[in-house]
Amino acid sequence: MKVSRHLPALSLLALAFAAPAIAQDVKAALLAPEGFKVDWICIDNTRRFTGRSEVAFKEEGGKIVANVNNFSRGTCKSDVTMGEAGPSWPGCRGTVLQMKFNTNDKSVPFTGAGGDCTYEFRPR
Repeated sequence: MKVSRHLPALSLLALAFAAPAIAQDVKAALLAPEGFKVDWICIDNTRRFTGRSEVAFKEEGGKIVANVNNFSRGTCKSDVTMGEAGPSWPGCRGTVLQMKFNTNDKSVPFTGAGGDCTYEFRPR
């Protein structure tokens, strides 16, 4: 079987066109009008903390912002960066939270990690 020497270039070209489509899917899922319930677990050297927050992502002034309600810790607003690895933002305590889009999981479309914590984002 003869393999085309152009195959690697064609694969790269396909990826170049697929990447913007995937990025648009991530953005559309992130901007869900109802926002997300967020379950989190943080583990330090001696303790394990769990909790729940709510977050809604909105477009404001040409950028995406996260509006967070941490209930007992109050609210905050953070700018979101849309990168190749997925959305990220500094959270309410300045620790960068890196999110991952789970394409085929409608019940937990995003998971995340930052500092000593992990996060699961469920649609509200």
